Amino acid sequence: MYAEWPVVALPHTESTVLDAFTPATGKFVASALVKELAHTVNADVGQAAFATDEHVKWTMQVLSFGLTLPFTTEYETIRDCVKLYSSWLTVISKDAHPTVPKSIKEDPKRYARVMIVQLRALFAARPDSDANAISRQAKEAHFLLRCVQSLLMQSRQDLKDDIWPEVLKFFLAVNDDLLAAPSLPDDLSSHLAPKILPVLFETWVHACGVGQFPSPSFWKTFRVMCRRWRHHVSLIENWARKCLLLTVLAVRNLYGQEYCKIVLTDEQSKFMPKSASSEVINQTWFRMLHLLGCPSEILTFEPEVASAREPMRTGLSQLPYCFFRAASAISRMIDVFQGDNEASIDFTESDDLNREWTEINRTVSENWAQQHAAHLSKHIDHGGSAPSSILKSALGIQPGNAARLRIDSSRSPTSVSEAPPGIAKLRPSNFVWSCLKSHQLKTASDLPSSVSKPKVAQLLNIFGEWLFACAVASKSSKSKSPEDSVSQRSFGSLDVDIDGRPGSESNRRSVGGGAASTASSDISSVAHDWPGVDGVAAGRAEAIGALCRIVCAKTSLEPVPEQYLTKFFTAVRECLLEKDRLILCSLIFNGVHLFRIGLRGVDILMPLALDAFEMVVVESDKLRLHPSISEVEMRRACLRLLASLVSWPTHYGNAVIAEVGKAQEKQTFIGLRPKIYRNIMHSLKTETDSYNLQLVLGLASLFCEESSAWESASSQDGKRDLSGYCNHAVRGIVSSVCDNLGKRWSSDLAVCLAAIDCLNSISSLPINHLFSSDDVSTGALIVTSLCRFIESQLSRPPPLHSRDLHSTVVAAFSCLSVWLTSAPVLAESEPCLKTVAETIELGVAGGKNLMEEARKPASQRVHDAAEQLLFSLFSVASSPVATDVEDEAFLRTKFGKFADPSKFRHFFLNQNSLMSIVELTECTDVAKGLPTVGIVVRSPHHLAKSMILTLRPRASDVEAPRDSVERPQGVEPVKQTPLAPAYFPPDLAKMTKCQADGVVPPLCITLEAEKLKKEIEASLKSKKEEEKWQSAKSDHSTKDIKPPAPATNCKVGRLFLYDLGFLESEKIGRDIMWLDSSAADFDKNLYDMVDRSPAKTLETVHVFFVRGGQRTGRDILDNAMNIQNTSAGFCRFLAYLGQGIDVENHQFWTGNWQTSFSEKRDHVTKPVVDHYTLDGLTNALWWDSPLMEMAFLVPTDRLLRSASNLGEETEGRLQKDALSSSDSDIPVRPPRTKSTSTMNGEGKRSPTDYRIFVAWLQRFEDYATFPIDELLPVTDDGMNRNGSKAECVVIFVYPLPDGLVRIKIKAQSAKLGMPTPLLDGMVISEGLLPSAVRQTVASISRRRSLEQENYQMPHLRRKQRIQEFGKKYSKERSFPDFMFDLLH
Repeated sequence: MYAEWPVVALPHTESTVLDAFTPATGKFVASALVKELAHTVNADVGQAAFATDEHVKWTMQVLSFGLTLPFTTEYETIRDCVKLYSSWLTVISKDAHPTVPKSIKEDPKRYARVMIVQLRALFAARPDSDANAISRQAKEAHFLLRCVQSLLMQSRQDLKDDIWPEVLKFFLAVNDDLLAAPSLPDDLSSHLAPKILPVLFETWVHACGVGQFPSPSFWKTFRVMCRRWRHHVSLIENWARKCLLLTVLAVRNLYGQEYCKIVLTDEQSKFMPKSASSEVINQTWFRMLHLLGCPSEILTFEPEVASAREPMRTGLSQLPYCFFRAASAISRMIDVFQGDNEASIDFTESDDLNREWTEINRTVSENWAQQHAAHLSKHIDHGGSAPSSILKSALGIQPGNAARLRIDSSRSPTSVSEAPPGIAKLRPSNFVWSCLKSHQLKTASDLPSSVSKPKVAQLLNIFGEWLFACAVASKSSKSKSPEDSVSQRSFGSLDVDIDGRPGSESNRRSVGGGAASTASSDISSVAHDWPGVDGVAAGRAEAIGALCRIVCAKTSLEPVPEQYLTKFFTAVRECLLEKDRLILCSLIFNGVHLFRIGLRGVDILMPLALDAFEMVVVESDKLRLHPSISEVEMRRACLRLLASLVSWPTHYGNAVIAEVGKAQEKQTFIGLRPKIYRNIMHSLKTETDSYNLQLVLGLASLFCEESSAWESASSQDGKRDLSGYCNHAVRGIVSSVCDNLGKRWSSDLAVCLAAIDCLNSISSLPINHLFSSDDVSTGALIVTSLCRFIESQLSRPPPLHSRDLHSTVVAAFSCLSVWLTSAPVLAESEPCLKTVAETIELGVAGGKNLMEEARKPASQRVHDAAEQLLFSLFSVASSPVATDVEDEAFLRTKFGKFADPSKFRHFFLNQNSLMSIVELTECTDVAKGLPTVGIVVRSPHHLAKSMILTLRPRASDVEAPRDSVERPQGVEPVKQTPLAPAYFPPDLAKMTKCQADGVVPPLCITLEAEKLKKEIEASLKSKKEEEKWQSAKSDHSTKDIKPPAPATNCKVGRLFLYDLGFLESEKIGRDIMWLDSSAADFDKNLYDMVDRSPAKTLETVHVFFVRGGQRTGRDILDNAMNIQNTSAGFCRFLAYLGQGIDVENHQFWTGNWQTSFSEKRDHVTKPVVDHYTLDGLTNALWWDSPLMEMAFLVPTDRLLRSASNLGEETEGRLQKDALSSSDSDIPVRPPRTKSTSTMNGEGKRSPTDYRIFVAWLQRFEDYATFPIDELLPVTDDGMNRNGSKAECVVIFVYPLPDGLVRIKIKAQSAKLGMPTPLLDGMVISEGLLPSAVRQTVASISRRRSLEQENYQMPHLRRKQRIQEFGKKYSKERSFPDFMFDLLH
């Protein structure tokens, strides 16, 4: 940059006239003269009487000599010299001091230049200076620098061009004199470096801002000198402060004030005037940035010294810390460039730690003084004060360990030290730990990409080479120190002891928790055990973290130059192979998006990333691996990284992963699946954080679905059946979830719901992956565990019962319904069925085997959920899903005039169901000459359902012709041969009996036996007489017996009601009521009030396609008019999302109350068109299950025509644009009936309005500008919610290369946790997306129902509507009247 420019020559001080005399004479003359001159300054008596310039020059030589005197003996003389020159230098300002000599006033430029050069002597090191002298010298030097700086800021306009360069050269010279050589302990440079460097940097920056921009020669000189001072931490920190300040100003100039909102204090910004131009700020920042060069060069830095100094190693021991601070500064600059408004630019961590350390030294000294005084008085104070809370918070020392910092009170009085403890020194590794501890990293998030934002290539052009070098840097052998040996341990860069012994708590301590000292009271032992981190590892961690943030911030269509991408992968791979825990933590924490941004070739890092994940997760359970990241946050970052990898093995299958350096070893993606499974299982068993557990459970469900889809596809392709592994994985995950659900997780509502969601998702797997070889033990385990969970929750004491606890019970009942309907084979297992029945009884009655009066459910919500499960068990399980609404209109369409509405008789049964009966005996097509009746049943649990019942004779099957019944063939009786008694052995009967044989008396007939014998004989005799009587009475003709002809003129409806047990006098008017169907509005209200009341949970999902850069609702809605022109992936997604329906004829949910539940039953087939518009006006997508219906709509601006109930403020610009460009033939949604609003009011699901959107993005960044408010008018489902504000859940889908999709979820935080299986940041395969979206929508629906107050389940709302209808049209009839109407 400055190759052609020379280095500025810095003037040196010349010898004075007093140097020609002896030192004693020189001291005497200087002391006397300076004392007299200082009196004039102190007394302010006017200027000194200098007749000529020669007098002034001679006096200045004396003053220059006085500045070289030792501070040990001539401190007052030196101080007076400083005062004199400080007063005389005011000549360059607008208000000169009165004591300034006349000659100096007449030629201020020349004299000011001379004085500035002579003042350089003040900064020269004095031999044999003690600590007091060094402190005095540092004080005077700092005072002089600040004075010169202040005068420079107020310099006269005519002197600026001459004075500014001289002052800058003076500052450079004095800094170089002090900082070029390695510092010694407590020498002048170590005291002055933190004081003189800020003056230099502040003055330099101010010069740039006030029009005194240094020339290239000055910049080159500054850069050369800074690189000679790189072993001083103060240089790195002051450089970092000014670079960060300039970075903020430069970013504001480049990208605007709104992009960078970091607040600058007056102290920070005063040295760069607001009037400075953007060009000046940018040039200053760029040149200031390159002063130090690459931070990795700091590790190999060797200061140039005149002679070898044995303690030089002390100065070089700071190099790792300097490297870390430089890398940290660059990392924070990148944060500022990326729009992080919380980035810290203070860089005061070292100062803060020094202050705290000084405070603790002072505290310990005071403690020693108190205890020493007590020892002298032979009254030891056993309650000596403990260290301040500042140290405890800084070190993380536990209260039990704090006592180690003071003298042990249990010791004898003679153990008190006779001398105060010395001031110990902190090691550089302690400073590294403190900086990391105070700078807590925040979780990486998807920062919205601004239009004016630095590109990845731009940042890498500026910082890339430095960061790549820092990421792979290694410390030089010359810069190693004994304290850095910690980085060679197996535990990486952390200064912790992992060689733990059983029972030793101190052997397993966290780097974030601190470490206590030993039993010694010496403060040096505290410093020795203070937590430390290797500076090289910390700097590398900062560099690799910054690189990850840069690369992961790339936009969707932004390319990363191949040369940078190659270097990045190389650096990341080396860090993964090295396995340094600090670096791994930074890499994972900052690189969570690494596998979800579509980087080409990133798959080569996947095996190593999984190994790192496993290592960090396992060790984070017990230790804090990175001081800036808590254990919970670290594990969360690992899980977020795993969320982007869980689908890769099954998506890419048997594809080979390219492995660098191992060409002969081939590893497939599917071979990594066991690693992912092992990591998921470990997290399920050991994770304790609620949020992390929800992530793990979502990953577990996705892993099961991905494995099942892969193995199903492999089986269809004729490959080897791998279902055994899937069964094993599902079984392991289910066992872990079930074991923890009733134990560790039972008190956490969000985790319980996530676990239940996981089980719900697993229920959708194919049966052969759930139950292998007819082994239903996995399903039985789930059902049993859920029942056990319900019982344990409800068995808690009443004070522990809460709404949250009952929410978990309701969710568990719902999960049981899902499993029994998806796997009906579980209901065929007697133990499983018995367990479910007992659980239902517990939910409905509040206990088991209770009397009627003792039944009391835990809550109405629990009762309703158990009742719903009971219906699912008996009515839905193993029953086919209804495809039609089989009401009276359905029978009329099928049987014509025989099922005319006027012939139906309607009844209200059991206060919860409706039954309509019509006689169909005359319909020969279905009756076939037999009494037949048609029945339509409406219950709270299902829509209208019809049955055709035929009265059949009991004697035989009426389907067989009566004349063809043959006589049964006789069977020849089998002759029975009497059995002779057998003996064992055979010759037993021939043996001679002994006396023992006579012990047993012979058998003889007793009175009881005789009585029984007579009864048997009487019975046999009676049977023979009866057979004889029947034989005489029977007809011995050979004619076969035929059944009588069935009746054809009976009232089958009456017989059916009789068989059901309703035709009893006490039940008429109570269990069965006749409905008056002659009312004019009967049929209309039957449809409006009952048939349009759903029996399932209804959900509407609005799907949008967003082209790159679209930000307005109108543009997004236009895409839906021609779906075939969107993208192939989006069309495939819609194709598998649900089945297409014709809204006009659809009998179920269509996504809007105005068009749902059609009355039409003719099923007219419409002609096929080239494309469909799925906005819900003409067509839509529909999916249903036994418990839920979903409608998927792709809205268009045509919907605005039907939004007549929206005001102008709500519709906004969208409606105006749509009406101005719409055609007259656009269909308008017709209302089903005029009572739609009434239906909406009574059938509304909740007082709040929530909507679910799915947005398919061509550019991921467009999620930040998705116009939710503009799309609300076209996503209304027609329900009257009394003006409640809509809450939206938006699932953004961004397609990645090779068939993967990235998920981004935008929703308000909910108390019940995150819906699963789709999670924010997850990457899944495109083929699994439709199913995952449906399951996530179902999860959202269940959680919303649990959140809402006074929520009613669908079957309860429908039951209420049936009761209202029954009460409205029931007729009070007596039993005779009822029977008379029934028979006529």
